[in-house]
Amino acid sequence: MTSPAGLLDRSNQTSKYRPEIDGLRAIAVASVLLYHAGFSLTQGGFVGVDVFFVISGYLITGIIQSEIESGTFTFSGFYERRARRILPALIVVVAASGTAAWYWLLPSELVLFAKSAIGALLSVSNIVFWQELNYFLPASEEMPLLHTWSLGIEEQFYLFLPVFLIICWRIRPKLWPWLVLVGTILSFLLAELLVERSPAAAFYLIPTRAWELGIGALCAVVAARMKPVPSNLLALVGMSGIFVSVYALNGTVPFPSAYALLPTLSTALLILYSSQVAGPGRWLAVAPVVKIGLISYSAYLWHQPLFAFARIRSPVPLDTFQVWILIAVTFALAWVTWRFVEVPFRRRGQGANVSTAGLVFGLGAVMVMLVAWMTHTIIGAGIPGRLSTTTQRLLLDPAAEHSSVTKCRWGGGQDARTAIERCSGGGSPNDVLVIGDSHAQTLIQSLRSELPEEEVGMSGIYAAGCLPIRGLYRIDGRATTCPYFIDSALKAADERGIGTLVLVGRWALGFEGEMYDNGEGGVEAGTF
Repeated sequence: MTSPAGLLDRSNQTSKYRPEIDGLRAIAVASVLLYHAGFSLTQGGFVGVDVFFVISGYLITGIIQSEIESGTFTFSGFYERRARRILPALIVVVAASGTAAWYWLLPSELVLFAKSAIGALLSVSNIVFWQELNYFLPASEEMPLLHTWSLGIEEQFYLFLPVFLIICWRIRPKLWPWLVLVGTILSFLLAELLVERSPAAAFYLIPTRAWELGIGALCAVVAARMKPVPSNLLALVGMSGIFVSVYALNGTVPFPSAYALLPTLSTALLILYSSQVAGPGRWLAVAPVVKIGLISYSAYLWHQPLFAFARIRSPVPLDTFQVWILIAVTFALAWVTWRFVEVPFRRRGQGANVSTAGLVFGLGAVMVMLVAWMTHTIIGAGIPGRLSTTTQRLLLDPAAEHSSVTKCRWGGGQDARTAIERCSGGGSPNDVLVIGDSHAQTLIQSLRSELPEEEVGMSGIYAAGCLPIRGLYRIDGRATTCPYFIDSALKAADERGIGTLVLVGRWALGFEGEMYDNGEGGVEAGTF
């Protein structure tokens, strides 16, 4: 996610472009795309973000170190380069996603989108999603800007890294690499401590993610001072480690934790020991792979909105053909964005397509307008007036309040009692309780239309893709969230003394679709 132009030459610390680093970017972005596409062979593809973190830490630390040593570093110059690199393409994607969201999202969904859009533009979307959503929940598949959490991590890291390096350089130049090492270790230990106690905080926040960028920063130190000799064997170990991570890890492992050492240290090996003339480095430096790496930032930005809106609009799960079409569209949009947005804005100084003043006032004005639009959306509770009259009557009219079951949806991470109380109808809310997957929506709607509210009260709760059976869990990204939902819902049913408990699910899914642990030491596999 960083321009290759700032990479240090190992011999003289002058700028030298290494195409294999762009090839490594291509591997990272492809892993993330295939993971969000839902392919089982890339169930650990989310580690592509961790690969990006190491690359970014390496490149940015190398740039800052080189400029500090040559006396050319300025904060204004550094942050202008960051703005040119990150903001133009991000603004385009946020604006396009905002337009689609305006027409396609329900009010509550649009409010969350607006919060995430503001967070993305202000580099704090990781904090927004920490408060709102578990990354591995099924609902995350329909969050158009969920992926911008990683940009928040990087930009927050860039805020304090230059200050830290400048202070260390002025106090004692030889000391700062050791301080980076200590900071990296402390951040890793904090991640290990929090990943079980507060997994959302560990996943989304900079204190528990900084160690991954710190590994990249240490690579810059090693490359500049120790000048490691390229090794095809070590580079091959690094590449193998990344592929093993993509294949073997999944949403059930605590992350980031010691599991994240596999992709991050593997990336470090490739950075330090690969060479574009032989071995894995040569494979990464071939022209088509490098081209993908060059547009990887734009591809990363576009893929999640495309997948999310496609899933929102489709009444059934996306099939393989549709997924590959979306991947092709992602790369097409990425090339256009790279060619006509990234490249013109990235040039700085004499001959720049966009001057510094134009950058500040132009991008600043657009960002202010987008933030104002999103703020208006939040204050207006999702602007229900933009929806059709029929939709407003069914979902938003107080007289039709009980006809809407969207409030019965489990929010993820919350206690089930919260959703059950939101969903309660008339009469005694403990008469009937419906628990199930997304198919429970229809039954809740039907029961409310058939049962007299003054005589029979009911409530419900549902979570997409979670069959309501205790002890049964999916071997995929919902493996941890479904059991939590089911246990929480059934516990709430026991506590409330429910008269009639109705369990609803697409039961055939357990035999024809996903794979399940049978509780007897084996896995029951479906037909696809």
